[in-house]
Amino acid sequence: MLGVKTKSNTYYLETGRWGTLEINPDETIHFPRGIPGFESCRHFAIFDTADMKPFRWLICLDDSQTGFVIIDPLLFCSDYYPKLFNSDLSETGYSKSDRISLYAIVTIANDPKESTANLQGPLLINLTKKMGKQIVVVDERYSVKYKILKE
Repeated sequence: MLGVKTKSNTYYLETGRWGTLEINPDETIHFPRGIPGFESCRHFAIFDTADMKPFRWLICLDDSQTGFVIIDPLLFCSDYYPKLFNSDLSETGYSKSDRISLYAIVTIANDPKESTANLQGPLLINLTKKMGKQIVVVDERYSVKYKILKE
């Protein structure tokens, strides 16, 4: 993992795009297989910026130039409840007492009405165990380019 550790067990990650980020190692999320297309990126942290809400940043700690815009899909698709398979849950170390969350990776367009989210490949994150996986949702209601803003 990149970054400079300090005495307070905090890391500081220098990035070109987001400046210096403070990272609490207890809050990092491990993707054992990486994210498809970014398999070498296995450690991430989620950051909020006031000017981007409700969007968040998922920033790779292994490659400080790699990051994704993510969003809670329920904010724009209130009936988004994809089937989760036991195999996907087990890869995140899931047990019944764990808290899990789904995020969609977003493509921000120049025209905000054209911005889309990938609802067929959401990120499943076990918030309790800090483990994540991009899963595949096979459901014709959802697409990889689901428009966030309705006409």
